[in-house]
Amino acid sequence: MKLVNQSTKEQAFSLVELAIVLVVLGLLVGGVLSGQSLIRASELRSVSTEYQRYTTAVGSFRDKYFALPGDMSNAVSFWGNTITGNGNGDGLIGNTATAIGAAAATTSNEISNFWQHLASAQLVEGSYTVVANTTMTPGTNNPRAKIASAGWNVAHLGTVGVNGVSSPDANNTDPAATTFFAGTYGNVFLLGSGTSSILPVGIFKAEEAWNIDTKMDDGRPDQGSVTTLESQGEDDNSRCSNLDTNTSALAASTYVLANTSSSACSMVFKTGY
Repeated sequence: MKLVNQSTKEQAFSLVELAIVLVVLGLLVGGVLSGQSLIRASELRSVSTEYQRYTTAVGSFRDKYFALPGDMSNAVSFWGNTITGNGNGDGLIGNTATAIGAAAATTSNEISNFWQHLASAQLVEGSYTVVANTTMTPGTNNPRAKIASAGWNVAHLGTVGVNGVSSPDANNTDPAATTFFAGTYGNVFLLGSGTSSILPVGIFKAEEAWNIDTKMDDGRPDQGSVTTLESQGEDDNSRCSNLDTNTSALAASTYVLANTSSSACSMVFKTGY
């Protein structure tokens, strides 16, 4: 007579129990993925919200102080030279400005003064310090974006010709010859990661950048008021857009939607001032 191991029999799971466990695990995984998707969608929606917030703040600042933040030539008169510096008042947000501090030992720049002036005027949240160069730290010298590891920067890019050469600007370090698509930029907002105020590192998939661009502008990476960086383009499926050189045929540029890298694109927003 064959004996049955009763303890083993009692410890075994039935097929019904295993099926229930698998269903529960599937629901948990699906819930996590769905939650991540909702969080990312919220982050992407925040881009236009934050952009509008900062452009509105600049408009309010100009109405009150008759100057652009950062470029304001009499900021010290309002907030003191121990916390901020004056701009030169030329309408260009560049990387030169007057010295700050009682001993004038530290020089500031308009790129970081921009955020400090807005914060001092209580038009944006946060407290920002000024630096002597274009190396910025999100949360310290410029605002953090809702998107993780990203920050908002501002700079004057002037006009970029089809050969990729930026117009001369004594108040700004001219971007590399192949950094930006041809066009007239003026003062712009830049959104990306990294510490360079004028060369942001990508934080978007190409499809995400296309989505933002389409909702806010024309859906073209090289045209309109919302663009990406020319240096993030290449004629393959591993970059943000399909152009890697400035040419007069800019209408040919499109986002490489097949690229799923989360660091494919950063964004440039023309401000109109």
